[in-house]
Amino acid sequence: MPRTILLLIFGLILKSNYCPGQCQYYNQTDSLGIGLVKYNIYNRKEPVFEVYNDRQLTESFCRWNLYKDATSPFCAKFHKPKHGIAEIVVLDTLPNAYKILINKSDIKYSPRNRDYVFLTWDEYLKHSHGTRRKTETTELKNQPIRDQANELAPIIELPNEPDELLCVIEVQNDWIKVKYDCFYNLLRNPHQSVPCSTYIDECANPVTGWLKWRNKNRILIDIFTM
Repeated sequence: MPRTILLLIFGLILKSNYCPGQCQYYNQTDSLGIGLVKYNIYNRKEPVFEVYNDRQLTESFCRWNLYKDATSPFCAKFHKPKHGIAEIVVLDTLPNAYKILINKSDIKYSPRNRDYVFLTWDEYLKHSHGTRRKTETTELKNQPIRDQANELAPIIELPNEPDELLCVIEVQNDWIKVKYDCFYNLLRNPHQSVPCSTYIDECANPVTGWLKWRNKNRILIDIFTM
């Protein structure tokens, strides 16, 4: 292969900030945008995500079958395609397209039609199966829950249970108001595998407080989409 072509390929890989096979479930991006777009897995078609280089949708970048393609052509923000999860940051909504951010900083476009579902961050957080504070050994481990959306507000203690699930009931900029899921640690959880918003009101007087969910382009919590 000519040296000039090799250099071009190498330059494109560097520019895209993407190495095949290195996508994590959660991938860092230069922006969180206004929300996320995902393929509508309920429209009874094969989940083929179409991505274009231009907003007119004339220059194809890729067609990605989430279930059948052995490798992913790019990293989504939340990335687990074999489970139907490929949720991509949306920077803007156009009349016929979503302006999206793939990998870390690559701007592309996807069609705006019934094959895709767009959720603002507000909607995404409220409709999730729940959230929790990060548990790994980082500066974010078990970050405090406050009684107001303020880093100087008093800290609220959660019940002393092995695990936690927090249900988002309100979003206020970088903060979310959460309720502690009283069912999550039960041996037989009657609400397993459904969004917490469908049952959280059944908890009697759940602990409620405010948690910071983002800092600029960084998500500070774990979000459960399944």
